[in-house]
Amino acid sequence: MLNSVPPEVDSDPTFAARLAAAFGVFRGRAALALIAASVAALVAPLPAHAAWPEKPIRFIVPSAAGGSPDVLMRVMAIELSRQMGVPVVVDNKPGASFTIGTAEIARAAPDGYTLGYGNIVSLAVVQTLLPSVPYDVDRDLTLVSNTVRVFNLLAVNNALPVRTVPELIAYNAQMMVDNISSIGPHAKSGRVRGIAVSGPRRSPVFPDLPTVAEAGVPGYETVAWGGVIGPAGLPREVMARLAAEIRKALAVPALVD
Repeated sequence: MLNSVPPEVDSDPTFAARLAAAFGVFRGRAALALIAASVAALVAPLPAHAAWPEKPIRFIVPSAAGGSPDVLMRVMAIELSRQMGVPVVVDNKPGASFTIGTAEIARAAPDGYTLGYGNIVSLAVVQTLLPSVPYDVDRDLTLVSNTVRVFNLLAVNNALPVRTVPELIAYNAQMMVDNISSIGPHAKSGRVRGIAVSGPRRSPVFPDLPTVAEAGVPGYETVAWGGVIGPAGLPREVMARLAAEIRKALAVPALVD
């Protein structure tokens, strides 16, 4: 316990002397010098934190290499690396409907050196479809920036005599709904037949295909979305820098198209 400070010492303008009296331990010039040095060390300005980023950034994509999320995020990672001067390294962690990689993002230290991709599946759909999810979106994750918004394509096997949405409904046929960036090339090559797009307007990739709403289901609209996420507790300055750099990266033609 600290001793009380004698009045005659309390009037001493030397802070070190008051400390010595308060602790009732040190005596003499050498002791005062030691305390003064300690106080100087305590009140000296701390070195400033290094500006972020100062080392490579790990970017987790919770799906397999080669899929549309992977391709888009790799293009963005290249741009971010160029802009910020440090490598942004894509690390694929697929499995369990995106939840394996997303859980790894949630467990990472909130220092800005582990980020990743989150989308409509990992951040919304699995919350209602899976019996348990190894992370809480609101508690464990931080949304840094939206980056992806794509329409889906409704497609059927070429062997089916179906070319419109009403025919599909009447025929009760099997169909597939996937991101245009994934299934589009197969529809372009003729391996599957595109019937309609899911967005609120026609896609410039398939301008001749109607929207599902146009084709007979008024009000229908679904859009796949995704963005950059990180663990909860990311510093505000890191989030602000990241958001600005991502906006700049998204302006490159490869990502705009």
